[in-house]
Amino acid sequence: MKLSNGKLCGALILVAAPAPAVTIDTRIVQTGGHVGSIIHFSIQAQLSPGSAGLALFGANLRLNPSGGAVEVDLCDQGNAFELLAPVEMATFDRLAGPGPGSGYSNWGLTNPGDNAPTYSGYSGTCDGNGGLLQIGGAQNTIGNTPGGAPYPIGAVVQNIGNGGYVHVAVGFIDATMLVHGQWELCLDTVFATTINSGQVSAPFAVTEATAGANACLTITGVQIPCLSADVNCDGNVNAGDLAVVVNNANFLKAAWPAAGGAPCDRANVNGDANVNAGDLAAIVGPNWLSSTGPCICQTVTPGVGGCPDPGGRSADESLNAKRMATPGEIEASSKAGPPLCPNPDVNCDGSINAGDMAVVVNPANFLKAAWPSSTGALCDRANVNGDAAVGAGDLAAIVVPNAWLTSHGACTCVTNTPGVGGCPTP
Repeated sequence: MKLSNGKLCGALILVAAPAPAVTIDTRIVQTGGHVGSIIHFSIQAQLSPGSAGLALFGANLRLNPSGGAVEVDLCDQGNAFELLAPVEMATFDRLAGPGPGSGYSNWGLTNPGDNAPTYSGYSGTCDGNGGLLQIGGAQNTIGNTPGGAPYPIGAVVQNIGNGGYVHVAVGFIDATMLVHGQWELCLDTVFATTINSGQVSAPFAVTEATAGANACLTITGVQIPCLSADVNCDGNVNAGDLAVVVNNANFLKAAWPAAGGAPCDRANVNGDANVNAGDLAAIVGPNWLSSTGPCICQTVTPGVGGCPDPGGRSADESLNAKRMATPGEIEASSKAGPPLCPNPDVNCDGSINAGDMAVVVNPANFLKAAWPSSTGALCDRANVNGDAAVGAGDLAAIVVPNAWLTSHGACTCVTNTPGVGGCPTP
């Protein structure tokens, strides 16, 4: 059910006597991962004093690139992106079906959502342009019981959002799918209601909160799209790419998606209407025998007609790997932990000094390709500036003004390589 202004769960808002104005502030915090990896994040909210906590939380969520087309579709839940209700918001969520993102129960109320039964409506509704509308849900402030509607039927939990930031949504985004540049994962149109103070049982009167500034998380994309001539997406333009074009399934056929045509979309290298000698010529052109290194493989026909399969694993295996790809998983805590250690604090000791430089110049890391190259630096944090190698640029990134010889106190250390190459062990 929605309000006339489009906001979620309107039926749970009761007309209330005037109550102190409460403001909801939000932020998006990275909780795991590093540049070019699976980035785990937490959307967090806190309330100003004057209420008995959140009754409803909702917002829109978008990924805004610095330029070019969006490479990660937030509507593609469970593949390159996932958003779930954390345990703190269990009474705001509604069961959709079996699966880890399916909701906790019928305790709360959400929109229907687009990904049932795997994900509940708490994960949002696709806006048709790669963004999500109205993530979140509402508590059972009206006091509905199982004898009435099937949901919401949960008991109201008070003081959620009071006394500091609380997780209101958690998830991951596969930054390996982002082209080079800065990306912004942003909330907009945040809306919330709060429970009026001094109430002990349903129905609870609630008051609309005032939303603060929209929150964003900056994510760095490091990948580049594979060249069209790199048909098999291995980072090199060579005979392996010719082999895909001359594959009997593709050669001398109309280009995909023509009926009866080549089943591999990448075999049509020159972008005309057929797969033929013209595509071979496009491969042995200016980029012949060149190498880009790792790149983003763009194909809508993975694994058919010799086309590459960028995933290479089943959907379930890939999703589980992304959920567990990095340390820093969200714990069942009602408050956010220390902030992430900044990149220049390589050894995660809370200060930026010579100890951080020592990790970079460690022979296991210095003047080598950045982790996770098979012959590269052993410590992922040694690549401070996020480029492709560990070198003088990383030292320069440590001694920048306003960072060098400063202390920021306790912080959450994120590393995939604890204890190797001088990397810290959180």
